[in-house]
Amino acid sequence: MKNHILNRMRDAAYAVALSGQGVGQRCAFRHGAVLFDRSGKILSAKSNSLKTHPKLAKFTDYPYLHAESACIIGHGMDNCDGLSLLVLRVLKNNQVSLSKPCVICQRVIEDAGLKSVYYTDVNGMVKRL
Repeated sequence: MKNHILNRMRDAAYAVALSGQGVGQRCAFRHGAVLFDRSGKILSAKSNSLKTHPKLAKFTDYPYLHAESACIIGHGMDNCDGLSLLVLRVLKNNQVSLSKPCVICQRVIEDAGLKSVYYTDVNGMVKRL
């Protein structure tokens, strides 16, 4: 993936994360994700949510929508083949931190057939899963 596209997706995920509600203990962070195609067109952008979704019951007994799952389900599980996802975590102090998808989200990602998944590391740098 070209760096300029990843940089745009990182910026978009950051904005989405900031627009979402804080989660974690004492709302310690916000999480955002963007689903995009090869050209860098954003197809879905979501943040973590305390909402649940029945499609997640297939993967877990804890069906709260993480940003990654929300993007995929929002776009349609059957419409994600070959697409890419970038996920980013913003701490309370607005620093970008580790956002590697959890085990449940990784199962959703695999089931949806995504081509590439990118996440931020502890230093805020984008890595490929």
